Amino acid sequence: MGLPPMTPDDVAKLPQKTLVNREASFVSFDGDYKAVGAAEAAKDWRMMGLLQQAPEFMLFVKIVGPKELVIKNEAAFEQFSQSIGLKR
Repeated sequence: MGLPPMTPDDVAKLPQKTLVNREASFVSFDGDYKAVGAAEAAKDWRMMGLLQQAPEFMLFVKIVGPKELVIKNEAAFEQFSQSIGLKR
């Protein structure tokens, strides 16, 4: 996204949401997105995601796209994230 790395203090302050019945860190970044293999970065994009670290796994759920499109789909992202479950 063309942004500087987060500090440990920044990470500790991230809001928490529920993902598969556990706490997950919620992130939302705006910037210029350069996909793997792309020659140039796309301007004014947003990445939203949930990151969960559990003893047995690490889980990431994200949406990346033009900022306005991601904003329009924030509720759908939330609904999708809440629909994820684990089989034991």
